[in-house]
Amino acid sequence: MKRAERFMEVALGVTSVLIGMTVPYTAQSADVTVGMDVASAYVFRGYTLNDGPVVQPALSVGNFKLSEEFTLPLTLGVWGNMDIGTYNHTLDKGQFSEVDFTASYALPKVIDKLGWAAGYCDYVYPGGAASDREVNLGFTYETFLSPSLTFNYGLDGAVRENTYIEGGLKHAFKLDPVTLTLGGTLGYQIVSESEASGFGPLVLTASASYKILTASVSYIAEVEDGVLANYDVKVVGKLGIAYTF
Repeated sequence: MKRAERFMEVALGVTSVLIGMTVPYTAQSADVTVGMDVASAYVFRGYTLNDGPVVQPALSVGNFKLSEEFTLPLTLGVWGNMDIGTYNHTLDKGQFSEVDFTASYALPKVIDKLGWAAGYCDYVYPGGAASDREVNLGFTYETFLSPSLTFNYGLDGAVRENTYIEGGLKHAFKLDPVTLTLGGTLGYQIVSESEASGFGPLVLTASASYKILTASVSYIAEVEDGVLANYDVKVVGKLGIAYTF
């Protein structure tokens, strides 16, 4: 399939999902969040996918109120990456290189303050590469530093039978009218039939939020040699806007 045809197929699919999610569940029946980030680079789990600027729009719909007594704790989302930089002329400027479809379901609490959720992500590449599909299980604990732990397992594509585990800590400081958040994550990857298993990136992030605006800077550190491929970007700056209605 030609690249243009593939892109149109993905674009139509995204449009259909957006319409399908928003039309039935507006008017106080669900939480709808729309947003967009402008970032200095696109780095995913320590891997540089674009060392130049990108634009990343997103939409999510969650907490579907099915009745006065029951709210479905399901969140559906669409996220995209449009390349502005070309990463040594290997990417098409002004084109979407990735569109992700996500679903997350908050599971009932069995331990006080411990939240957990099961999720799914379909990574679609309009350029024609085969999609990656992944399931995940995440845990968060409501206490100081808000510890979190997420397990991701690849079902198909380049991530098939690969496991990525990520732990995180963060803390927010209320400095009215701005909220400052400091946090970090550490990843560990288990790659099927490869020696590139081990601790992946250590990512340290500082962000400042004011109403619907957020600015952040992240430092990506390589923990073990030979684990990360395309480790070309160490610092990523980001400016984002998000609105929930």
